[in-house]
Order: sequence, then structure tokens, then C-alpha cells
Amino acid sequence: MGNSWSARRVLVLWLMLALGLMLALGPSTLSAQEAGPTILKRGVIAEDVYASGGRVDILAEVDGDVVAAGGRVSVGRLVKGDVIAAGGDVSIAGKVLDDVRAAGGLVTIDAHIAGDAVAAGGSVSLRPESQVDGKAWLVGGDIEVHGTVGKRLRAAGGRIRIAGDVHGDVDLVARRIEILPGARITGSLTYRSPQEAKIDPAAHIGGTLTRLPAPARLATVSRGVAWIAGVVFLASLMVSGIVLLLLFPNFSTAAARTVATDPWKSLGMGIAVLVATPVAAGLLMSTLLGMPLGLTILSLYFVSLLWGFLTAATFVGDLGIRLFRGGPSKGWRVLSLIAALVVLAIIGAIPIVGAVILFLALLFGLGAWTVHGYRTYARARDGGAA
Repeated sequence: MGNSWSARRVLVLWLMLALGLMLALGPSTLSAQEAGPTILKRGVIAEDVYASGGRVDILAEVDGDVVAAGGRVSVGRLVKGDVIAAGGDVSIAGKVLDDVRAAGGLVTIDAHIAGDAVAAGGSVSLRPESQVDGKAWLVGGDIEVHGTVGKRLRAAGGRIRIAGDVHGDVDLVARRIEILPGARITGSLTYRSPQEAKIDPAAHIGGTLTRLPAPARLATVSRGVAWIAGVVFLASLMVSGIVLLLLFPNFSTAAARTVATDPWKSLGMGIAVLVATPVAAGLLMSTLLGMPLGLTILSLYFVSLLWGFLTAATFVGDLGIRLFRGGPSKGWRVLSLIAALVVLAIIGAIPIVGAVILFLALLFGLGAWTVHGYRTYARARDGGAA
């Protein structure tokens, strides 16, 4: 494999996730879209589904694609298009007639996937009943393959365990590799690891077994893990930002414009919200009666940090639209948001200066959407009173 799982290959994985987002968010009707603390979809949906929330459950028969982001995301029953999901806990079940791209802290696949599967996360698991008819690309700290992969399997992580069937070649990079008794690999197994793979005598490998030189230093593996974390985080930001932009296009773009129209007010409000909110939540949680409200405020605080950063990214994306003379269409805004997040990720890689710039972007974005949100509330209140 050479350097097949170097930083460049991880970037390829990210590009696949980004490309999937752009394709899924093309000229669709966008009518089945929803956001909120808890999203539940059942029945039959004859269009694409876009959902974002604390918990998102798509337990419906969907004729199009599913794009979902949230703290906990589960997709089940039948999806006739692609599934693109990101969150803390992502679960894909049922049947998917096209590709799956998932990123999260915990990614569990227990579905029949007619296309390819791309998954990145802290823990990635293909359950025993899962079946991927195409190829599988898996990246994570802990990877387990108990299901069936119809074609080639590529995986990189801290620990990889294979106990399922792979009808093709297998390429692995990990600190620890285990091929369990139930594993059946019809092709060749090629791996890179600082220690020899543990291969049970009962496991079947139809082709050749090749061990390539492991990375010279453990720091190389650590950098690889850092890249994995970056891919997961960036993919999650993309999904969350695009879903929010499509669900609340007017509010998102107007909040981003507030950065330009009221920069100092946005900065001041951002500092105030960043500092004062956790203090207020802590004071409330110090009392028994205030505990529920304090926890609620703290949860909303983390959501507001995410929305603040995405507001800043939307502002940067709008600058790009004006620079390249693009139109205000949904397609242009989605592409500009993706480009802005990539630019901010590159800037963030600059030592010290990058961290300062990202922190300032968070403050401006957090303050801008807070200011615009209050103005929107005030106008609605005054209108109701009138």
C-alpha cells in the first residue's frame, strides 16, 4: 500500500464526504426539512430529507436522500438514495439503495447498503447483520467488522478487528490488528502495524498475506489519529452548517451580515455570551430548584457556540460569493459555506495565529447571531403588541 493511509488519503476521505454533501444538496425540492431538539420521521416520504437536532430518528421509507446531523442520529427502514449523517452517535440500519457516508464519535452500521460505505469516527462498527455490496472505507480509533463487505475493504485506526466476510482485498493500517475465527477474506490481506497481526488459524484468507513496514515513529500514528479527528470534526461542521443554512436561510444569512453591519457590537456580545452564560448556568446548578434550568442553559450554550462559528463561516462564504460574483442561490451558498470551512480549517492549522483567528471568528459569529436573534424577537414582540 505504500503511504496509502497518509494524510493525503485522509484528505481524500474528507473530499468524498464533501462531494457527497454537494451532490445530495443539489437541485432538490428541500421540502422535507426540519430542525429541533427531537426529530422523528415515520411513514413514507416521497422526497429528500434534511434534519438537524439533538436527536434525529429517520424511521421512514424515504424515496430520496437523507442528510442528518445531531447529537444522536439514527436512520432505519428504507432509503432509496444516499445517506449522509454526522453526530455524536450515528446508527444506520434497515436498507440503503445507494451509498452511506457517516462521521461521528460512535458510528454503527447494521444495514444492507447497496453501494459503498465511508465511515469515520472514534469507534466504527459493522454489525453481524450488516452488508455492504460495494467497497468499504473505514477510519477510526476502534474498528470492528462483523458483517459482509462485497468488494474491497480499507481501514485505518488504533485497533482493527475483523470477524466477517470480505469478498475482495483487505488493506489495513493500525497499532493492533486481529483476524478472528469467523473471518473469511477471499482476496489478499495487506497490513501495516508496529506489531504482527493476530490471525486465528480458523480464519480464511484466500489470497496472499503481506505485512509492510510500519511507520518509523509512533508520532506518525498520532498525527494520523489527529487527522482522523479533524476529518470527523470538519465533516460534522459541514453537515450541521448546510442543514442549518437550508432550514433557516434568511436568519442564517442575516445573522452573518450582522458581522459586517455591527462588528463591534457583535464582538462585545460574543464576549459577553461566551463568559456570562457558563457562569449563570453554574450558579443555577448550585441550587436544587435551578438545576434543570441550568442544565438546559448549558446545553443551549454549546449549541450556540456551534451556531456562532457557523455564522462566522457563512459570513466568510458570503465574502467569497461577492469576490467570485456568484448569485444568492442555495447552490452558491452551500458551496461557499463548504469553501469557507475549508479555509478556516487551513487557517486553524497555523500555530498560535490560526487559533487566535478562529477564536475571534467564534466571538464575532456568536455575537452576531445573538444580536440578530434578539432583534428578530423584539420585532415579533412589538408586532404582536401592535
